[in-house]
Amino acid sequence: MLPVTGANKLRINCYRVTLRVKGPGGHDSDAKERSVISEQVHLFVLDDNGIVFSERSQKVFALNTTATLIWCWLEQGVTTSEIVGRLAEGAGLSDAESADHIERLMTQWRADGLMDGGKEITPVDARVAPDEPIPELPDLPAQLYQFTDERRYKLLDTTFVVRFASTALAELAHSCFRHLTDAGATPPDAIFGVAETQGGYLVLQNGEAARWCDEVRLVVPVLKHLIAAYAIDRSRYLLNVHAGVVGTAQGCLLLPGVAGSGKSTLTAALVKKGYTYFSDEHGLLEHESLWARAVPLALCVKSTGSEVVGELFPELMSLPMHKRFDNKIVRYMPPPGHDEDASALRRPVQAVIFPQYDPCAETSLTPMSKVEALYRLMEHCSVIPEWFDRGKVARLVEWISDLDCHSLRYSSLKVAVELIGQRWR
Repeated sequence: MLPVTGANKLRINCYRVTLRVKGPGGHDSDAKERSVISEQVHLFVLDDNGIVFSERSQKVFALNTTATLIWCWLEQGVTTSEIVGRLAEGAGLSDAESADHIERLMTQWRADGLMDGGKEITPVDARVAPDEPIPELPDLPAQLYQFTDERRYKLLDTTFVVRFASTALAELAHSCFRHLTDAGATPPDAIFGVAETQGGYLVLQNGEAARWCDEVRLVVPVLKHLIAAYAIDRSRYLLNVHAGVVGTAQGCLLLPGVAGSGKSTLTAALVKKGYTYFSDEHGLLEHESLWARAVPLALCVKSTGSEVVGELFPELMSLPMHKRFDNKIVRYMPPPGHDEDASALRRPVQAVIFPQYDPCAETSLTPMSKVEALYRLMEHCSVIPEWFDRGKVARLVEWISDLDCHSLRYSSLKVAVELIGQRWR
């Protein structure tokens, strides 16, 4: 995953809050106090389930139907003892069982800072949870670095020049970025450099030392990371979801997933079937429309997936191998059938599909609730670029209410592509 970092970036954390039935707890069901929901905490109902958003802590919580009903009663000012009676009557529980469920739920909500008298929540200012450790730079003497080759590229609305200490380094990087080549003559928005020094390679960004690579295989992954981060950071968007994205005739499909879920392999297979390539790792959702915008970086194919993707695209095996910061060996394959204006591609999202490769599973595409989908989508957010408020969450809830939402567990890539093709082309 390639997070975008900056001075005003934050992540929304997501937690599932469910009401599980357990045995009686013997708690006082005659309590008359009212439980007060904290300010800046908002409920959104979606398909009889709930999304609770705490603006103060910038967290989203998913509630099941029963928990949502209890929350609504609290908002209406119903006392705890009345809620205990209603739950007991509606669910066929004893008062003691009902009181036990309510107390445990209230305890959880107080611990999450959602109710008055609970945990004190420190307001969030700006947070980032980068998943690339930033190594310390070696103590290098101040000097002017020599560059003998340079290439010009464009990603999103950003043009950048990369200068290299040798043509060999330039060609190595060009195998990853060649589809982004820009023929313009305007001054670039950023200048990167790769210098050879003290037995390694120093990567510079706008004249400042950014990363140190002790072997050449690290250089291109570092460049790819820095360039993508810079270009995305200069764009205005609402969410950057760790997801593959492919275009259809009417819109696009969002394929969120963690590393190892098979989303990049699935993305490659869909592109082979004629879907338009947007990205294999960035679901960049525009600020107002929530349309997906293409971030057409080269597909990242790990060594574990090279055989499968290589059968689809034999040219993959001739590409150089690189080593990422997590020590994974990868190849970067420029997207086949690349359109020169790919960075300008933007389409409405038709469906959110959560892929998970499981060699022991029967391949199946299963509908999921909108609340579950939104909860999982937020789990896969790389970055939320600005403060979230009630209006932005309401926009997300409205957006996902109109989408098809499915989970895809697959052992057969061919069947997975067929299942998707039967619904969205």
